[in-house]
Amino acid sequence: MQSLYGRVASGWQQTDAGLALNITLPPNTTGDVYLPVANAAAVSLDGQPLSAEAAREANGQVVVGLGSGTYQFSLKAG
Repeated sequence: MQSLYGRVASGWQQTDAGLALNITLPPNTTGDVYLPVANAAAVSLDGQPLSAEAAREANGQVVVGLGSGTYQFSLKAG
């Protein structure tokens, strides 16, 4: 999708371990990503465990606030 600031993109893929999610936000933008997992311990961001400070839980989902950039999330199945 094209925004006033550039391309916003997302994509996902089912993996043996769970779900892989890629997000891209253009410069000068922010966004919230709602992940379909119950707690942040099941999520890694760019290959590292997601810190509790980087996320909040809401309505049975993990919510991560992001700035501009490209991000790769991995969600563990189960």
